[in-house]
Amino acid sequence: MKRLPLLLLIPLLLLFACERSTKPEAYGEIPLRINLEPALAQGLNVTLVRVTITKGGFSRQMDLPIVGSMAAGTFTDLEMGTYAIDVNVYSGDVLIATGSGTGIVKPGETTTVHITLHFVSGGLEVTISWGLPYEESRRVLLVGNSHT
Repeated sequence: MKRLPLLLLIPLLLLFACERSTKPEAYGEIPLRINLEPALAQGLNVTLVRVTITKGGFSRQMDLPIVGSMAAGTFTDLEMGTYAIDVNVYSGDVLIATGSGTGIVKPGETTTVHITLHFVSGGLEVTISWGLPYEESRRVLLVGNSHT
């Protein structure tokens, strides 16, 4: 009689064990690593690296933590598919570099995406002034002997 509950328990345990799916996860992730050395070599102080991913109507944004000369983070729980990736690098409130690319999230795979950051163009304002006011520069005083 004691064997009967044990025999009923074994199929029940097997049923719960088989209920767990062996299918691959329907979600993936996009890990990010950005070397900030090129900006630091230009004397720029990188204060923020903002990455935005989009797929159709879906959009998610992340400000990557900066440790030393690296910024890193991971987007998780992403549905499979192709994502547009946009990267913006800031020094204070000033945008200093941008880059973009496309990444594909596939089940059971890690896809490498190479994004090249480009420094944004800037401006240069040059102000030129006269050493002397114009009226003063027309007056010439010759002192000394003149020989012709």
